[in-house]
Amino acid sequence: MKAELIPISKNTQLIVGKSYPVRCARMKDGAIIPIIGKKHADPELGVVGEHYHIDGRFFLPKAVTEKYQIDEDGRTNVILCANEEDIDWNCIVELVVKQKKCVRLTTGVNPPSRDSTSIWGSLKGFEILQVV
Repeated sequence: MKAELIPISKNTQLIVGKSYPVRCARMKDGAIIPIIGKKHADPELGVVGEHYHIDGRFFLPKAVTEKYQIDEDGRTNVILCANEEDIDWNCIVELVVKQKKCVRLTTGVNPPSRDSTSIWGSLKGFEILQVV
């Protein structure tokens, strides 16, 4: 019988090069993307849809970093939408726990500037990425 993976906690002291059980989002395109924090909205930033942030501390293949606009330091403004009522925003299929290798100690969450705009116009600073 396979043991259930318990994801790391926010207090876990990570070591670069070591693998950890990490909460991830399985995307419609099959990508497994590490996430950080809880599902939430950021209405103060104009992002009212519930979403998760990508955790840039863990390894992702180049094709995934390119598609999800993650830079070489693991930073991105792309959020993974989880609004089940609006299929256009729901690109997450399910949450899973997977072993992922730690490649850096910074999370990769890249807060937007207050005056930036996104591809959706009404959302400021974050890009809503729908994967088809």
